[in-house]
Amino acid sequence: MKQISRLFILASVIAAILFSSGCYDIRELDRVSIVTGLAVDKAEQPGNIELTIQIGKAGALGGGENVGAPDEKPVQLIDAVGESVMVALESLRNDNSRILFFQHNQVLIIGEDQARTGIIPYLDTFMRNKESRFEVWVLVSEGNAKDVLETEMELDEVSAVGIAKMIKNHTETSKSLGVRLLDFLSKITERSASAVAPIIKIIKEEDIHRLSLSGLAVFKKGQMTGKLTEDQSIGFSWVMGDLKGGNLSVETEKGSAQLAVMSSSSKLKPVFNKDRLQKMKADITGKFIIAELTGFKNMKIEQVIDLLKKGAADSIKKLVMDCYKKSQQLKSDIYGFGSYIYKYHAGRWKTIEKDWDAVFSNLALEVDIKVDIQDTGKTGKSPEMEGIR
Repeated sequence: MKQISRLFILASVIAAILFSSGCYDIRELDRVSIVTGLAVDKAEQPGNIELTIQIGKAGALGGGENVGAPDEKPVQLIDAVGESVMVALESLRNDNSRILFFQHNQVLIIGEDQARTGIIPYLDTFMRNKESRFEVWVLVSEGNAKDVLETEMELDEVSAVGIAKMIKNHTETSKSLGVRLLDFLSKITERSASAVAPIIKIIKEEDIHRLSLSGLAVFKKGQMTGKLTEDQSIGFSWVMGDLKGGNLSVETEKGSAQLAVMSSSSKLKPVFNKDRLQKMKADITGKFIIAELTGFKNMKIEQVIDLLKKGAADSIKKLVMDCYKKSQQLKSDIYGFGSYIYKYHAGRWKTIEKDWDAVFSNLALEVDIKVDIQDTGKTGKSPEMEGIR
């Protein structure tokens, strides 16, 4: 009986420890400020930044006894100026009655002026802070990043959450169109590679302001060196081989079409002539469904498909080469060609590493494109084609 009693006591103690440990390190909601978005802008004072933090108001977001007034904004912005992120954060902590809680942060937005000045010194804090999330999306704003966080979104009460959804939708089309903090830090610290980040801007339409993602910002050695347009960004995705959505416009001598992108793939390899890097070669494959046809009068679908394959290959090549020429102008290897050569041709890489900027800027790119039209949609004909009156 004594042994049974001891076992019972021991089991009770273990159970008490397990159940009580569930509250370890949990912070009461009324003691924390839940950070949903961060913005870093160049301050008016030379050498300083303006750090803006978006805080979600639990009461204004609904539910419970602490529901705010119907017209209460669901978020609050607080900001501070400092010579570093930590100095600005410390100022915000001293002026805030609650603990800043970063584990729900969604986005890190960098103002264009600061991006062009340089951002590496201001990323160190986000690498070291235990509460920082490496999964947050990194963006560059056209104008002040603070203004982006201030912009209200029609479908999302918390703009940072809405921006994160916008980026996620973009990455469902192509992973290259969005970048998380961990991947951005990895790229930006590589010697030969250049990083990209999506650009977000405010569109003003009469009395309505809305946010829009438009192109990619290019970073080299921690500084923004230029921009890629939307079309150039799609060309970048074709080379990276991760495009799996969106449409491709195709023009032919007999008519035009919109092709829905189903998937893509790309194989990259360097071509050497002895020890000299001669060119890079990209073998790109795209799979499509016909979404819309205009013209092609009195033609059979088989004839149309032949025209579309050639037209699609020409369209893809133009997108790819426009992007490549822009990246060469910026002397920014956004594709990671240098990293590929270092990984698979380390000996040859040593001979060109020091002059990689010059080598990349003059490096030829040979593109071989294969187009596969998998489906014509519900019908193989259109009102202007054969058989339709």
